[in-house]
Amino acid sequence: MTLLELNWIEQTPEGAYRIGTHALLCGTAYLDRDPVMEHVSAILEKVRNATTFTTHYARIDRSDVIYLATRQAVDRRRLSSRVGRKLPAQVTALGKAILSEYTDTEVRQRLGGGPYPQLTPNSVPDFEALQAELTEFRKTGHAIEWEQNTVGLCCVSVVVPYRIPGTDAMSCSMPVELATDDVISKTVETLHSAAGELARTLRAAGIR
Repeated sequence: MTLLELNWIEQTPEGAYRIGTHALLCGTAYLDRDPVMEHVSAILEKVRNATTFTTHYARIDRSDVIYLATRQAVDRRRLSSRVGRKLPAQVTALGKAILSEYTDTEVRQRLGGGPYPQLTPNSVPDFEALQAELTEFRKTGHAIEWEQNTVGLCCVSVVVPYRIPGTDAMSCSMPVELATDDVISKTVETLHSAAGELARTLRAAGIR
C-alpha cells in the first residue's frame, strides 16, 4: 500500500501533498505511552495559573527540542500551542536550559560550531555566542531568551532534574514588554518550585 492509502499523507484538491491523519495518531500515541507525560499536565497548569503566562514542556532531541505539552496563557492571544513542534535547541530557553547541563564539548558535538539558523535577528549565531550564554545560565540555574525564535516574546526555562544530565525542561513565555526583572525573578522561582515537585514525583514513581 502507498503512503497515501495509509493516510500518512493526503492530497489537496489542487494536487499538492501534505501530512495525513496517521502521522497525528502516531504522535499522539507517543505522548500516550510516555510515562512522564501523565504527571506533566497538572504541573503545567499550576505554573500557568501562578504566572498567567503560557507554559511549555519540552525534551531534547539531538540538536533540537520537541514541545510535548503546552498550557495557554490566561490571555490566549499571547501565544499559540507548539505541541509537536521541533525547534533548534539554541534558539529556545528550553533548549538552552537543557544544553547547560552538558559540557561545552558535548554541546559542540550536538550542535556543531555554526553558523546556526537565524530564526530572528536575535538568534544566537554560533557556538562561541552560545557558549557565553550557557556559562551564565549554569551560574543562575535558569535559561532565558529574548526574541530568538519569535519576535516580541521572551522565554525563561529551568530543567526538570529527574535525570542526569537533564533531558526535559519547562518554560514560561511572555511578551517582552512584560518581562521586567521582577516578573522574570518571580517566574523563575515558580518554575524551579514546579520542576522540583515534578522531579520528586517522577523519581518516586521510578521514572528515570
